[in-house]
Amino acid sequence: MVGSRVSDTHGDEGKVSHLVQAESATRHALSKEWEVVGSFEDLDVSAEITPWKQPDLGPWLTERQGERDALVWAKVDRAFRSAKDCADVAHWAEENHKVLVFTDDGITLDYRKGRESSFGNELAKVFLMLASIFAEMELKRIKAMVTAAHKHLRKTDRWAGGQPPYGYRIVDRPGGGRTLEPDPVTSEAVRYMGKLLLEGQSQWMIATALEAAGFDTQAMKDLREEKRRNLFDYPGGDDEYSEALETLVDERRRLAALPQRPSAWVEVETGQTFADAWSRADQERRRQLLLGLKARLYMTPTIEGWYLPAELEARVRQTKCAESSASGA
Repeated sequence: MVGSRVSDTHGDEGKVSHLVQAESATRHALSKEWEVVGSFEDLDVSAEITPWKQPDLGPWLTERQGERDALVWAKVDRAFRSAKDCADVAHWAEENHKVLVFTDDGITLDYRKGRESSFGNELAKVFLMLASIFAEMELKRIKAMVTAAHKHLRKTDRWAGGQPPYGYRIVDRPGGGRTLEPDPVTSEAVRYMGKLLLEGQSQWMIATALEAAGFDTQAMKDLREEKRRNLFDYPGGDDEYSEALETLVDERRRLAALPQRPSAWVEVETGQTFADAWSRADQERRRQLLLGLKARLYMTPTIEGWYLPAELEARVRQTKCAESSASGA
């Protein structure tokens, strides 16, 4: 298995380093007359992510680990920038009798059966640990430099880098560097969203209005980017996908046009308190009032046994008196 990893593929250089890494690893494998049975390529994946959680490499360390005997990288920092990850991967290779190769650094750990305890392996493990420690130190240094640079640039009109806020675009800055300016298209979308929000429209209605107006939303850009990187594919092809998306948008518009329930409780003045309503209500109405409160009526125990609330007890006595009078008559 030969592999590569790049933290960011959107740099000014066009980022072909992953291709260079794969070429170096493949060339080494062929020089050893090893059969290259597959490859892994983690693009836009930070070195801070443990190898087991890297999208392309991870499965080869877990459920597919039995499908190959060696993993080949160009450099140590392409595999990990953590001494802990280095120790974990080396331990995994030793337990599973695998070979780890870092071609440009000249480091090979060969844990195939019969070679586990060789002096060369122990020496290679020392160099591998040292390389991972230096890679970890370099990562911390880079993070500190970037943090300091961002802190300084926040005081200026220069753009520190990354994805610009929606409504802006990155342009060249007079005097050097880059800066932000309102994007002529997306800035109108932001103003339109603000106008609808001030009118009291919901997020659902605003999204529907943007799509109806033809604004290119970030969600649509993300979908196109995922398709470009082959991370998303609609079974029926682009035409069927466009048709399905249009149907979905039409359904959203239909649902948004339906009468909407209030998003919260609405207080309505009735002109009376609950006590007033209770005192004027008959038995059925009082039952409805209790149901509306989701209240339950319980018997109350005392040292003399059980008794009903006074009002209900009086009603029971009246009922018994009426029954006695009727029987006496």
